[in-house]
Amino acid sequence: MALALGLAASGSASAQTVTDAQRDAARLLAQATFGPTLPEIDRAAAIGPATWIDEQIAAPATLHLGATDVHYRAMLPLYNVGRATPEASCIQSLVCRYARRDIWWRTSITAPDQLRQRTAFALSQFFVVSDLNADVAYTQYAPADFYDTLVVNAFGDFRTLLEEVTLHPAMGRYLGMLQNEKADPARNTEPDENYAREVMQLFTVGLTELNPDGTPHTAPDGSLMPTYGDPEITDFARVFTGWNYANATRWSFGRGAAGIPGHIEAMRPNEAYHDTGAKTLLRGQRLAAGRAAATDLDDALDNLANHPNVGPFLARHLIQRLVTSNPSPAYVGRVAAVFANNGRGQRGDLAAVVRAVLLDVEARDPTIAAGADYGKLREPLLRYTALWRAFGAQGVSVSNSAGSVGGIFRFYSSDSLLAQAPLSAPSVFNFYRPNYRKPGEIRDRGLFSPEFQIVNDNTAIAMANRLHGALFNSDRDVTSGRTLANTIAALGNLPLDFSVEKSLAARPEALADRLDLLMMAGRMPPPMRAVLVDAIGRMPSNDGGRQRVEDAVFLVASSPQFSVQR
Repeated sequence: MALALGLAASGSASAQTVTDAQRDAARLLAQATFGPTLPEIDRAAAIGPATWIDEQIAAPATLHLGATDVHYRAMLPLYNVGRATPEASCIQSLVCRYARRDIWWRTSITAPDQLRQRTAFALSQFFVVSDLNADVAYTQYAPADFYDTLVVNAFGDFRTLLEEVTLHPAMGRYLGMLQNEKADPARNTEPDENYAREVMQLFTVGLTELNPDGTPHTAPDGSLMPTYGDPEITDFARVFTGWNYANATRWSFGRGAAGIPGHIEAMRPNEAYHDTGAKTLLRGQRLAAGRAAATDLDDALDNLANHPNVGPFLARHLIQRLVTSNPSPAYVGRVAAVFANNGRGQRGDLAAVVRAVLLDVEARDPTIAAGADYGKLREPLLRYTALWRAFGAQGVSVSNSAGSVGGIFRFYSSDSLLAQAPLSAPSVFNFYRPNYRKPGEIRDRGLFSPEFQIVNDNTAIAMANRLHGALFNSDRDVTSGRTLANTIAALGNLPLDFSVEKSLAARPEALADRLDLLMMAGRMPPPMRAVLVDAIGRMPSNDGGRQRVEDAVFLVASSPQFSVQR
Protein backbone atom coordinates (compact mmCIF):
# COMPACT_ATOMS: atom_id res chain seq x y z
CA MET A 1 0.00 0.00 0.00
CA ALA A 2 1.27 3.48 -0.85
CA LEU A 3 0.43 6.63 1.08
CA ALA A 4 0.37 10.20 -0.16
CA LEU A 5 3.14 11.98 1.70
CA GLY A 6 2.16 15.34 0.34
CA LEU A 7 5.56 16.97 -0.16
CA ALA A 8 8.97 15.99 -1.31
CA ALA A 9 11.93 16.52 0.99
CA SER A 10 12.68 19.82 -0.72
CA GLY A 11 9.35 21.20 0.40
CA SER A 12 8.00 21.52 -3.14
CA ALA A 13 4.27 21.37 -3.71
CA SER A 14 4.42 18.13 -5.67
CA ALA A 15 2.92 15.04 -4.10
CA GLN A 16 5.19 12.21 -3.04
CA THR A 17 4.10 8.63 -2.54
CA VAL A 18 5.52 6.62 0.35
CA THR A 19 6.73 3.32 -1.05
CA ASP A 20 7.38 0.00 0.64
CA ALA A 21 11.08 0.56 -0.13
CA GLN A 22 11.01 3.82 1.83
CA ARG A 23 9.27 2.21 4.77
CA ASP A 24 11.78 -0.62 4.80
CA ALA A 25 14.64 1.87 4.52
CA ALA A 26 13.26 3.88 7.44
CA ARG A 27 13.13 0.70 9.54
CA LEU A 28 16.73 -0.08 8.65
CA LEU A 29 17.82 3.43 9.61
CA ALA A 30 15.99 3.24 12.94
CA GLN A 31 18.08 0.16 13.70
CA ALA A 32 21.39 1.23 12.17
CA THR A 33 21.61 4.98 12.80
CA PHE A 34 20.75 7.51 15.47
CA GLY A 35 17.55 8.22 13.59
CA PRO A 36 16.21 8.36 10.03
CA THR A 37 16.30 11.50 7.90
CA LEU A 38 14.33 11.84 4.70
CA PRO A 39 17.40 12.15 2.43
CA GLU A 40 18.93 9.05 4.01
CA ILE A 41 15.64 7.17 3.70
CA ASP A 42 15.56 7.98 -0.01
CA ARG A 43 19.20 6.99 -0.40
CA ALA A 44 18.78 3.63 1.35
CA ALA A 45 15.56 2.94 -0.53
CA ALA A 46 17.26 3.61 -3.86
CA ILE A 47 20.34 1.42 -3.34
CA GLY A 48 18.95 -1.25 -1.02
CA PRO A 49 19.96 -2.24 2.53
CA ALA A 50 23.02 -4.33 1.63
CA THR A 51 24.64 -1.60 -0.47
CA TRP A 52 23.75 1.07 2.10
CA ILE A 53 25.43 -0.99 4.83
CA ASP A 54 28.52 -1.54 2.67
CA GLU A 55 28.77 2.20 2.02
CA GLN A 56 28.51 2.92 5.72
CA ILE A 57 31.16 0.36 6.60
CA ALA A 58 33.50 1.97 4.07
CA ALA A 59 32.84 5.54 5.30
CA PRO A 60 35.70 7.25 7.19
CA ALA A 61 35.39 7.27 10.97
CA THR A 62 34.33 10.46 12.73
CA LEU A 63 36.43 10.69 15.91
CA HIS A 64 35.66 12.30 19.26
CA LEU A 65 38.95 13.08 21.03
CA GLY A 66 40.29 15.80 18.75
CA ALA A 67 36.89 17.45 18.48
CA THR A 68 36.50 17.33 22.27
CA ASP A 69 39.84 19.10 22.69
CA VAL A 70 38.95 21.86 20.22
CA HIS A 71 35.52 22.34 21.76
CA TYR A 72 36.88 22.39 25.30
CA ARG A 73 39.46 25.06 24.51
CA ALA A 74 36.84 27.18 22.78
CA MET A 75 34.44 26.97 25.74
CA LEU A 76 36.91 27.77 28.52
CA PRO A 77 36.73 31.57 28.19
CA LEU A 78 32.95 31.43 28.74
CA TYR A 79 33.45 30.08 32.25
CA ASN A 80 35.13 31.45 35.32
CA VAL A 81 38.05 29.07 35.01
CA GLY A 82 40.44 30.85 37.30
CA ARG A 83 40.70 27.65 39.31
CA ALA A 84 43.31 24.93 39.07
CA THR A 85 42.18 23.95 35.58
CA PRO A 86 44.96 24.65 33.08
CA GLU A 87 43.57 26.13 29.90
CA ALA A 88 44.65 23.28 27.65
CA SER A 89 44.64 20.20 29.87
CA CYS A 90 41.02 19.11 30.43
CA ILE A 91 41.78 17.71 33.89
CA GLN A 92 39.15 17.38 36.62
CA SER A 93 36.98 19.91 34.83
CA LEU A 94 33.20 20.01 34.56
CA VAL A 95 33.70 22.10 31.44
CA CYS A 96 35.61 19.19 29.93
CA ARG A 97 32.74 16.80 30.65
CA TYR A 98 30.39 19.24 28.92
CA ALA A 99 32.76 19.30 25.96
CA ARG A 100 32.97 15.51 25.61
CA ARG A 101 29.22 15.05 25.86
CA ASP A 102 28.58 17.95 23.46
CA ILE A 103 30.78 16.22 20.90
CA TRP A 104 29.01 12.90 21.42
CA TRP A 105 25.62 14.52 20.76
CA ARG A 106 26.92 16.52 17.79
CA THR A 107 28.56 13.46 16.26
CA SER A 108 25.55 11.22 16.85
CA ILE A 109 23.21 13.73 15.21
CA THR A 110 25.35 15.00 12.32
CA ALA A 111 28.15 12.53 11.50
CA PRO A 112 27.84 10.80 8.10
CA ASP A 113 29.22 7.47 9.40
CA GLN A 114 26.00 6.73 11.26
CA LEU A 115 26.27 2.94 11.30
CA ARG A 116 29.77 3.08 12.76
CA GLN A 117 28.69 5.55 15.44
CA ARG A 118 25.57 3.54 16.33
CA THR A 119 27.65 0.35 16.53
CA ALA A 120 30.20 2.09 18.75
CA PHE A 121 27.38 3.16 21.07
CA ALA A 122 26.21 -0.46 21.24
CA LEU A 123 29.77 -1.60 21.96
CA SER A 124 30.10 1.05 24.69
CA GLN A 125 27.35 -0.85 26.51
CA PHE A 126 29.28 -4.10 26.15
CA PHE A 127 32.81 -2.88 26.97
CA VAL A 128 31.63 -0.51 29.68
CA VAL A 129 33.76 2.36 30.97
CA SER A 130 32.02 5.08 32.98
CA ASP A 131 33.09 8.60 33.87
CA LEU A 132 31.02 8.34 37.04
CA ASN A 133 34.21 6.72 38.31
CA ALA A 134 36.48 9.54 39.49
CA ASP A 135 39.58 7.80 38.15
CA VAL A 136 38.08 7.72 34.66
CA ALA A 137 36.72 11.26 34.94
CA TYR A 138 40.10 12.67 36.00
CA THR A 139 40.41 13.77 32.39
CA GLN A 140 37.53 13.50 29.94
CA TYR A 141 40.10 12.95 27.20
CA ALA A 142 40.36 9.37 28.54
CA PRO A 143 36.72 8.35 27.91
CA ALA A 144 36.71 10.33 24.64
CA ASP A 145 39.74 8.36 23.45
CA PHE A 146 38.24 5.10 24.73
CA TYR A 147 35.11 5.81 22.70
CA ASP A 148 37.30 6.42 19.65
CA THR A 149 38.77 2.95 20.24
CA LEU A 150 35.25 1.56 19.81
CA VAL A 151 34.57 3.77 16.79
CA VAL A 152 37.77 2.80 14.98
CA ASN A 153 37.37 -0.92 15.70
CA ALA A 154 33.59 -1.12 15.26
CA PHE A 155 34.03 -2.92 11.93
CA GLY A 156 37.39 -4.47 12.65
CA ASP A 157 38.63 -7.65 14.33
CA PHE A 158 37.14 -8.61 17.69
CA ARG A 159 40.41 -9.93 19.06
CA THR A 160 42.13 -6.64 18.20
CA LEU A 161 39.34 -4.66 19.83
CA LEU A 162 39.51 -6.83 22.95
CA GLU A 163 43.22 -6.10 23.31
CA GLU A 164 42.85 -2.37 22.74
CA VAL A 165 40.04 -2.22 25.29
CA THR A 166 42.08 -4.25 27.78
CA LEU A 167 45.14 -2.02 27.50
CA HIS A 168 43.34 1.30 27.42
CA PRO A 169 44.20 3.25 30.60
CA ALA A 170 40.54 4.27 31.03
CA MET A 171 39.66 0.59 31.37
CA GLY A 172 42.79 0.04 33.45
CA ARG A 173 41.70 2.65 35.95
CA TYR A 174 38.03 1.65 35.86
CA LEU A 175 38.47 -2.06 36.55
CA GLY A 176 41.79 -2.14 38.35
CA MET A 177 44.27 -3.59 35.85
CA LEU A 178 46.44 -0.47 35.84
CA GLN A 179 49.24 -0.96 38.41
CA ASN A 180 47.83 -4.37 39.28
CA GLU A 181 50.77 -6.25 40.78
CA LYS A 182 51.73 -9.79 41.66
CA ALA A 183 51.12 -11.17 45.13
CA ASP A 184 53.37 -9.91 47.88
CA PRO A 185 53.28 -12.17 50.98
CA ALA A 186 55.25 -9.63 52.99
CA ARG A 187 52.45 -7.09 52.53
CA ASN A 188 49.70 -9.73 52.44
CA THR A 189 48.47 -8.52 49.02
CA GLU A 190 47.02 -10.40 46.05
CA PRO A 191 46.37 -9.31 42.46
CA ASP A 192 43.20 -7.31 41.85
CA GLU A 193 40.62 -9.72 40.37
CA ASN A 194 38.16 -7.13 39.07
CA TYR A 195 39.17 -7.01 35.41
CA ALA A 196 39.70 -10.77 35.30
CA ARG A 197 36.14 -11.28 36.45
CA GLU A 198 34.49 -8.69 34.22
CA VAL A 199 36.40 -9.50 31.03
CA MET A 200 34.97 -13.00 31.28
CA GLN A 201 31.49 -12.30 32.64
CA LEU A 202 30.69 -9.21 30.53
CA PHE A 203 33.16 -8.77 27.67
CA THR A 204 33.61 -12.26 26.22
CA VAL A 205 32.08 -15.53 27.47
CA GLY A 206 29.42 -14.83 30.07
CA LEU A 207 28.66 -16.91 33.12
CA THR A 208 27.44 -20.17 31.59
CA GLU A 209 28.29 -22.36 28.64
CA LEU A 210 26.19 -21.61 25.55
CA ASN A 211 25.10 -23.54 22.52
CA PRO A 212 25.93 -21.97 19.14
CA ASP A 213 22.46 -20.38 19.08
CA GLY A 214 22.94 -18.72 22.47
CA THR A 215 20.71 -21.08 24.45
CA PRO A 216 22.22 -22.54 27.64
CA HIS A 217 24.33 -25.67 27.22
CA THR A 218 23.27 -27.85 30.11
CA ALA A 219 24.70 -30.83 31.91
CA PRO A 220 22.97 -34.24 31.63
CA ASP A 221 21.01 -33.45 34.78
CA GLY A 222 19.72 -30.21 33.23
CA SER A 223 21.86 -27.87 35.32
CA LEU A 224 23.70 -24.90 33.86
CA MET A 225 27.42 -25.33 33.22
CA PRO A 226 29.59 -22.42 34.41
CA THR A 227 32.20 -21.09 32.01
CA TYR A 228 34.68 -20.41 34.79
CA GLY A 229 35.14 -20.51 38.53
CA ASP A 230 37.32 -18.98 41.22
CA PRO A 231 40.53 -20.74 40.05
CA GLU A 232 40.21 -19.21 36.57
CA ILE A 233 39.47 -15.76 38.03
CA THR A 234 42.57 -16.04 40.19
CA ASP A 235 44.82 -17.07 37.32
CA PHE A 236 43.49 -14.49 34.89
CA ALA A 237 44.08 -11.86 37.58
CA ARG A 238 47.69 -13.03 37.71
CA VAL A 239 47.88 -12.68 33.92
CA PHE A 240 46.72 -9.07 34.19
CA THR A 241 49.56 -7.95 36.47
CA GLY A 242 52.48 -5.66 35.71
CA TRP A 243 50.80 -2.98 33.51
CA ASN A 244 51.23 0.75 34.04
CA TYR A 245 50.85 4.08 32.28
CA ALA A 246 52.71 4.17 28.98
CA ASN A 247 54.81 7.12 30.15
CA ALA A 248 55.41 5.88 33.71
CA THR A 249 58.93 6.31 35.07
CA ARG A 250 58.25 4.23 38.17
CA TRP A 251 55.60 1.79 39.36
CA SER A 252 53.74 4.12 41.74
CA PHE A 253 53.30 6.68 38.99
CA GLY A 254 50.28 8.83 39.92
CA ARG A 255 47.58 9.90 37.55
CA GLY A 256 48.70 13.52 37.86
CA ALA A 257 52.22 12.59 36.84
CA ALA A 258 50.86 10.63 33.89
CA GLY A 259 49.23 13.75 32.48
CA ILE A 260 47.12 13.54 29.35
CA PRO A 261 49.41 11.16 27.40
CA GLY A 262 49.31 8.49 30.08
CA HIS A 263 45.52 8.51 30.09
CA ILE A 264 45.10 7.90 26.37
CA GLU A 265 48.10 5.76 25.38
CA ALA A 266 47.96 1.97 25.72
CA MET A 267 49.37 0.67 29.00
CA ARG A 268 52.84 -0.88 28.96
CA PRO A 269 54.31 -3.71 31.04
CA ASN A 270 56.67 -3.46 33.97
CA GLU A 271 58.03 -6.99 34.31
CA ALA A 272 59.07 -6.54 37.93
CA TYR A 273 55.41 -6.53 38.96
CA HIS A 274 54.17 -9.31 36.69
CA ASP A 275 53.34 -12.72 38.13
CA THR A 276 55.50 -15.20 36.22
CA GLY A 277 54.08 -18.36 37.75
CA ALA A 278 52.26 -21.01 35.72
CA LYS A 279 48.57 -20.32 35.08
CA THR A 280 45.51 -22.25 33.92
CA LEU A 281 42.97 -20.49 31.70
CA LEU A 282 39.56 -21.42 30.31
CA ARG A 283 39.03 -24.96 29.06
CA GLY A 284 42.20 -26.08 30.80
CA GLN A 285 44.73 -24.17 28.68
CA ARG A 286 48.05 -23.94 30.55
CA LEU A 287 50.53 -21.09 30.50
CA ALA A 288 54.04 -22.09 31.52
CA ALA A 289 55.99 -20.28 34.19
CA GLY A 290 58.62 -17.66 33.47
CA ARG A 291 56.83 -15.76 30.70
CA ALA A 292 56.70 -12.02 30.06
CA ALA A 293 53.60 -9.92 30.76
CA ALA A 294 52.84 -9.28 27.08
CA THR A 295 53.20 -12.96 26.18
CA ASP A 296 50.83 -14.00 28.96
CA LEU A 297 48.37 -11.31 27.91
CA ASP A 298 48.42 -12.35 24.23
CA ASP A 299 47.70 -15.97 25.03
CA ALA A 300 45.04 -15.10 27.61
CA LEU A 301 43.18 -12.84 25.19
CA ASP A 302 43.43 -15.52 22.49
CA ASN A 303 41.99 -17.98 24.99
CA LEU A 304 39.03 -15.68 25.63
CA ALA A 305 38.41 -14.56 22.03
CA ASN A 306 38.46 -18.13 20.73
CA HIS A 307 36.00 -19.48 23.27
CA PRO A 308 32.86 -20.74 21.49
CA ASN A 309 30.64 -18.64 23.75
CA VAL A 310 31.91 -15.32 22.35
CA GLY A 311 30.00 -15.47 19.06
CA PRO A 312 26.51 -16.07 20.49
CA PHE A 313 27.21 -13.86 23.52
CA LEU A 314 28.17 -10.84 21.40
CA ALA A 315 25.56 -11.62 18.73
CA ARG A 316 22.73 -11.45 21.22
CA HIS A 317 24.03 -8.17 22.63
CA LEU A 318 24.24 -6.49 19.22
CA ILE A 319 20.83 -7.79 18.15
CA GLN A 320 19.28 -6.49 21.38
CA ARG A 321 20.93 -3.08 21.04
CA LEU A 322 20.13 -2.62 17.34
CA VAL A 323 17.05 -4.66 16.45
CA THR A 324 14.95 -6.53 19.00
CA SER A 325 15.04 -7.52 22.66
CA ASN A 326 13.89 -11.09 22.03
CA PRO A 327 15.68 -12.58 19.03
CA SER A 328 14.98 -16.20 18.26
CA PRO A 329 17.76 -18.71 18.93
CA ALA A 330 17.97 -19.22 15.16
CA TYR A 331 18.68 -15.48 14.66
CA VAL A 332 21.40 -15.51 17.32
CA GLY A 333 22.83 -18.69 15.81
CA ARG A 334 23.03 -17.26 12.29
CA VAL A 335 24.88 -14.16 13.50
CA ALA A 336 27.15 -16.22 15.76
CA ALA A 337 28.04 -18.43 12.79
CA VAL A 338 29.23 -15.34 10.92
CA PHE A 339 31.32 -14.36 13.95
CA ALA A 340 32.92 -17.81 13.82
CA ASN A 341 33.55 -17.59 10.07
CA ASN A 342 32.84 -14.58 7.88
CA GLY A 343 32.79 -16.79 4.80
CA ARG A 344 36.50 -16.26 4.18
CA GLY A 345 37.79 -18.24 7.14
CA GLN A 346 38.11 -15.22 9.45
CA ARG A 347 36.81 -15.29 13.01
CA GLY A 348 35.60 -12.14 14.76
CA ASP A 349 35.02 -9.93 11.68
CA LEU A 350 32.78 -7.30 13.25
CA ALA A 351 31.80 -5.72 9.94
CA ALA A 352 30.44 -9.09 8.82
CA VAL A 353 28.71 -9.54 12.17
CA VAL A 354 26.96 -6.16 12.03
CA ARG A 355 25.96 -6.84 8.42
CA ALA A 356 24.52 -10.20 9.49
CA VAL A 357 22.58 -8.60 12.35
CA LEU A 358 20.95 -6.03 10.07
CA LEU A 359 20.35 -8.16 6.98
CA ASP A 360 18.92 -11.18 8.76
CA VAL A 361 15.37 -12.09 7.86
CA GLU A 362 14.29 -11.30 11.43
CA ALA A 363 15.62 -7.77 11.03
CA ARG A 364 14.27 -7.10 7.55
CA ASP A 365 10.99 -9.00 7.16
CA PRO A 366 8.15 -6.57 8.03
CA THR A 367 5.75 -9.41 8.71
CA ILE A 368 8.07 -10.69 11.44
CA ALA A 369 8.41 -7.15 12.78
CA ALA A 370 4.63 -7.00 13.17
CA GLY A 371 4.71 -9.81 15.74
CA ALA A 372 3.60 -9.01 19.28
CA ASP A 373 6.94 -10.06 20.80
CA TYR A 374 9.10 -8.13 18.35
CA GLY A 375 11.01 -4.88 18.83
CA LYS A 376 12.72 -2.99 21.61
CA LEU A 377 12.04 -0.02 23.81
CA ARG A 378 13.96 2.95 22.45
CA GLU A 379 16.65 4.06 24.85
CA PRO A 380 16.09 7.61 26.13
CA LEU A 381 19.11 8.95 24.25
CA LEU A 382 17.94 7.33 21.03
CA ARG A 383 14.51 8.91 21.30
CA TYR A 384 16.14 12.33 21.32
CA THR A 385 18.66 11.69 18.59
CA ALA A 386 15.84 10.34 16.40
CA LEU A 387 13.85 13.54 16.84
CA TRP A 388 16.78 15.86 16.36
CA ARG A 389 17.93 14.05 13.24
CA ALA A 390 14.42 13.82 11.74
CA PHE A 391 13.91 17.56 11.98
CA GLY A 392 17.41 18.82 11.21
CA ALA A 393 18.46 20.03 14.66
CA GLN A 394 21.15 22.69 14.70
CA GLY A 395 23.61 23.55 17.43
CA VAL A 396 23.09 26.71 19.46
CA SER A 397 25.43 29.47 20.57
CA VAL A 398 26.48 30.45 24.05
CA SER A 399 28.09 33.78 24.74
CA ASN A 400 29.06 36.21 27.44
CA SER A 401 31.53 39.04 27.77
CA ALA A 402 34.41 36.59 27.35
CA GLY A 403 33.34 35.39 23.91
CA SER A 404 31.00 33.12 22.01
CA VAL A 405 30.92 29.46 21.01
CA GLY A 406 28.48 28.12 18.43
CA GLY A 407 27.37 24.73 17.25
CA ILE A 408 26.73 23.33 20.73
CA PHE A 409 24.60 20.19 20.87
CA ARG A 410 23.68 19.39 24.43
CA PHE A 411 21.15 17.57 26.51
CA TYR A 412 21.66 19.15 29.89
CA SER A 413 21.73 16.59 32.74
CA SER A 414 20.42 13.68 30.69
CA ASP A 415 22.00 11.33 33.22
CA SER A 416 19.79 12.58 36.04
CA LEU A 417 16.68 13.27 33.95
CA LEU A 418 16.73 10.17 31.77
CA ALA A 419 19.03 7.78 33.68
CA GLN A 420 21.37 7.73 30.70
CA ALA A 421 24.32 9.72 29.36
CA PRO A 422 27.10 8.54 27.01
CA LEU A 423 29.89 6.67 28.84
CA SER A 424 28.20 7.41 32.18
CA ALA A 425 26.61 4.09 33.13
CA PRO A 426 26.08 3.61 36.88
CA SER A 427 28.18 0.44 36.88
CA VAL A 428 30.12 -1.95 34.67
CA PHE A 429 26.80 -3.76 34.15
CA ASN A 430 25.64 -0.90 31.89
CA PHE A 431 22.48 1.17 32.31
CA TYR A 432 20.36 -2.00 32.35
CA ARG A 433 20.83 -5.76 32.25
CA PRO A 434 20.32 -7.74 29.01
CA ASN A 435 18.18 -10.30 30.84
CA TYR A 436 15.94 -7.84 32.69
CA ARG A 437 12.25 -8.77 32.58
CA LYS A 438 9.73 -6.07 33.44
CA PRO A 439 7.33 -7.41 36.08
CA GLY A 440 3.88 -8.17 34.77
CA GLU A 441 2.93 -9.46 31.36
CA ILE A 442 6.46 -9.27 29.95
CA ARG A 443 7.93 -11.36 32.75
CA ASP A 444 4.93 -13.71 32.80
CA ARG A 445 5.45 -14.45 29.11
CA GLY A 446 9.15 -15.14 29.60
CA LEU A 447 10.26 -12.13 27.51
CA PHE A 448 13.22 -9.82 28.04
CA SER A 449 12.92 -6.03 28.18
CA PRO A 450 16.36 -4.56 29.00
CA GLU A 451 15.62 -0.86 28.50
CA PHE A 452 12.56 -1.03 30.76
CA GLN A 453 14.92 -1.35 33.71
CA ILE A 454 15.52 2.42 33.64
CA VAL A 455 11.84 3.29 33.17
CA ASN A 456 10.14 4.40 36.36
CA ASP A 457 7.70 7.11 37.41
CA ASN A 458 10.43 9.74 37.53
CA THR A 459 12.08 8.96 34.20
CA ALA A 460 8.75 8.49 32.39
CA ILE A 461 7.49 11.90 33.53
CA ALA A 462 10.87 13.52 32.90
CA MET A 463 10.92 12.10 29.38
CA ALA A 464 7.51 13.57 28.53
CA ASN A 465 8.43 16.91 30.06
CA ARG A 466 11.73 17.12 28.24
CA LEU A 467 10.11 16.10 24.95
CA HIS A 468 7.65 18.92 25.45
CA GLY A 469 10.44 21.41 26.06
CA ALA A 470 12.52 20.05 23.20
CA LEU A 471 9.70 20.47 20.68
CA PHE A 472 7.71 23.54 21.65
CA ASN A 473 9.37 26.85 20.84
CA SER A 474 12.25 25.02 19.15
CA ASP A 475 11.10 25.92 15.64
CA ARG A 476 14.17 27.12 13.75
CA ASP A 477 12.14 29.98 12.26
CA VAL A 478 11.62 31.26 15.79
CA THR A 479 15.08 30.61 17.25
CA SER A 480 17.28 31.28 14.22
CA GLY A 481 19.98 33.71 15.18
CA ARG A 482 19.08 33.64 18.87
CA THR A 483 22.03 33.62 21.23
CA LEU A 484 21.57 31.97 24.61
CA ALA A 485 23.57 34.22 26.86
CA ASN A 486 25.38 33.61 30.13
CA THR A 487 23.89 30.23 30.97
CA ILE A 488 24.57 26.65 30.09
CA ALA A 489 21.39 25.48 31.81
CA ALA A 490 19.31 26.99 28.98
CA LEU A 491 20.79 24.54 26.48
CA GLY A 492 18.92 21.45 25.39
CA ASN A 493 16.14 22.80 23.20
CA LEU A 494 17.90 22.68 19.85
CA PRO A 495 16.48 24.66 16.93
CA LEU A 496 14.47 22.37 14.65
CA ASP A 497 13.50 22.78 11.02
CA PHE A 498 9.73 22.35 10.68
CA SER A 499 9.46 24.26 7.41
CA VAL A 500 8.21 21.31 5.32
CA GLU A 501 5.91 20.13 8.10
CA LYS A 502 4.36 23.61 8.46
CA SER A 503 3.67 23.72 4.75
CA LEU A 504 1.60 20.56 5.27
CA ALA A 505 -0.26 21.82 8.33
CA ALA A 506 -3.39 22.70 6.37
CA ARG A 507 -3.53 19.09 5.14
CA PRO A 508 -3.66 16.93 8.29
CA GLU A 509 -3.49 13.61 6.43
CA ALA A 510 -0.37 14.64 4.51
CA LEU A 511 1.29 15.87 7.72
CA ALA A 512 0.41 12.64 9.52
CA ASP A 513 1.88 10.59 6.65
CA ARG A 514 5.13 12.52 6.74
CA LEU A 515 5.50 12.07 10.50
CA ASP A 516 4.62 8.41 10.07
CA LEU A 517 7.52 7.89 7.66
CA LEU A 518 10.09 9.98 9.55
CA MET A 519 9.25 8.82 13.05
CA MET A 520 7.59 5.41 12.72
CA ALA A 521 8.94 3.99 9.45
CA GLY A 522 5.53 4.21 7.80
CA ARG A 523 3.99 1.71 10.22
CA MET A 524 1.72 3.89 12.29
CA PRO A 525 -1.33 1.83 13.30
CA PRO A 526 -4.46 3.02 11.46
CA PRO A 527 -6.35 3.89 14.68
CA MET A 528 -3.43 6.02 15.84
CA ARG A 529 -3.24 7.76 12.47
CA ALA A 530 -6.97 8.50 12.57
CA VAL A 531 -6.67 10.07 16.04
CA LEU A 532 -3.63 12.09 14.93
CA VAL A 533 -5.33 13.39 11.78
CA ASP A 534 -8.40 14.38 13.79
CA ALA A 535 -6.28 16.12 16.44
CA ILE A 536 -4.33 18.09 13.84
CA GLY A 537 -7.53 19.24 12.19
CA ARG A 538 -8.89 20.57 15.49
CA MET A 539 -5.85 22.76 16.20
CA PRO A 540 -5.60 26.45 15.22
CA SER A 541 -3.98 27.06 11.83
CA ASN A 542 -3.59 30.83 11.80
CA ASP A 543 0.05 30.85 12.92
CA GLY A 544 1.63 29.44 9.78
CA GLY A 545 1.11 25.90 11.01
CA ARG A 546 3.52 26.08 13.93
CA GLN A 547 1.14 24.89 16.65
CA ARG A 548 -0.27 22.08 14.54
CA VAL A 549 3.19 20.80 13.74
CA GLU A 550 4.61 21.08 17.25
CA ASP A 551 1.54 19.42 18.78
CA ALA A 552 1.50 16.66 16.16
CA VAL A 553 5.20 15.87 16.59
CA PHE A 554 4.80 15.84 20.37
CA LEU A 555 1.79 13.50 20.17
CA VAL A 556 3.79 11.03 18.10
CA ALA A 557 7.04 11.41 20.08
CA SER A 558 5.32 10.82 23.43
CA SER A 559 3.25 7.88 22.22
CA PRO A 560 3.89 4.25 23.23
CA GLN A 561 4.01 3.35 19.54
CA PHE A 562 6.98 5.65 18.91
CA SER A 563 8.64 4.52 22.14
CA VAL A 564 8.98 0.98 20.80
CA GLN A 565 11.30 0.47 17.84
CA ARG A 566 9.89 -2.16 15.50
